[in-house]
Amino acid sequence: MKLFALSIVILISIVQSHAQDAVSYYREAGAVDFSKMWILDSIETERGKFFKRPEPLGFIGDDYQRFQIHFTSVVRSKVDPYEYVVRGKTKVRTNIGAFHGTLHIDRAFLYRDNEFPGYKLGRLEGRYLFFEDRESPGSGSLKGTFNLDWFLDGKNKPQYNALWAVADGFTNNEFRGAWTSYRSKLSKKCNWGDFRIPDCGDLDSGAGEFGVNTKYLNHGWRDYSSGWDSTTTTIAWWR
Repeated sequence: MKLFALSIVILISIVQSHAQDAVSYYREAGAVDFSKMWILDSIETERGKFFKRPEPLGFIGDDYQRFQIHFTSVVRSKVDPYEYVVRGKTKVRTNIGAFHGTLHIDRAFLYRDNEFPGYKLGRLEGRYLFFEDRESPGSGSLKGTFNLDWFLDGKNKPQYNALWAVADGFTNNEFRGAWTSYRSKLSKKCNWGDFRIPDCGDLDSGAGEFGVNTKYLNHGWRDYSSGWDSTTTTIAWWR
C-alpha cells in the first residue's frame, strides 16, 4: 500500500507541477470532438503500439461494493460544443440498468513533460450527470466531476494518454461523485476510473496495478481479473 500511495502521489505531482505552467486549450476544445476518448476499444501506449482497453473499475458505498459502468454511446451535442450526450449501462451485484446523461467540459489545458519531450500533453476537467432507468431495481442518479488526460498526435489531434501506462499507479479517465437513490433520496459515494479508482481508501492493495484488498472480496470483487491480463475473457454484461 505504501508503494502504491507513493506512486499515485508522484503521478499527481507530475500533472499538477506542469499544470502550473499550462496554457489554456478551452477555446480549441470547443472545436474538437472528444467523444471517442470515452468509448475506445484499444489505446496507444507508444506510437504504433496498442493494447485492448480494460473496462473501468469502480465502487459504490462505504463498503466498496463493486460498481461497473460501460458507455455504449457518447455523442457531442449539436447545441453546446462542450457537452456530450452519454448512454450506457451500470451494474451493481446482479442489478443491471440503462442510463442516459451528459458530460460537460469546464476546463481544458496543455502542458509539457520532460519525459515525453516530443508530446504536447493535455487534460480535460468537467462535470457529469447521469440518470438510470427508473424501472430498473435500485436505480438512481449519478453526479460529480471527471478528468481525462490526452496528448496531441502528429496531426495535432487529441488522443487518449496512456504514455505512463507502464508506471505503477497509472490512472486515467477518473470520475468522482455520488449515486443518489430515486426512492430513498439517500446518496452513496461512487467513483470509477481506468486502471485505478480515485479516492478508494484501502480497497486497492495493489502496487504495480490495481489489486483488491481481500477483506472486500465478498463485495462483488471475487470474479475480478486484472485489466492487464489479455488472456482473460470479459463477459459483455452490458449487451
